[in-house]
Amino acid sequence: MTLPIVATSPVNETLTYAASGLPAGLSINTATGVITGTPSTVGASAATVTATGQRGGSSSASFSWAVTDPAVPTNVGVGGAATQSSTNTSYIASRALDGNTDGKLTNGSVTLTNSNTNAWWKSISVRSMT
Repeated sequence: MTLPIVATSPVNETLTYAASGLPAGLSINTATGVITGTPSTVGASAATVTATGQRGGSSSASFSWAVTDPAVPTNVGVGGAATQSSTNTSYIASRALDGNTDGKLTNGSVTLTNSNTNAWWKSISVRSMT
């Protein structure tokens, strides 16, 4: 998302910008005043944006920000086919394409090959991207 903060100086000073209380995943460009990023956590935030002139004068604005549905990356591999050079116990290749993304072997989200030379892993996914 992109949100430009608009501020002007009555004496045409160059302004710098700061922000506090932005939702996780967002930041402000201190030179342009543009807030960008992808919110990553649901919840409400009380944000304050400040524009400061070269002579030290400043002005602030506060507002509430509500994130109701943060962007969640799409795992394009879910439902695809996977193979690997060998399988260590029950850590089969398809575990890597099941949608579980916590990254913990014991929680079933990753696969594991035996300790062999030139081990390999391959996935094939067919998914329409719009």
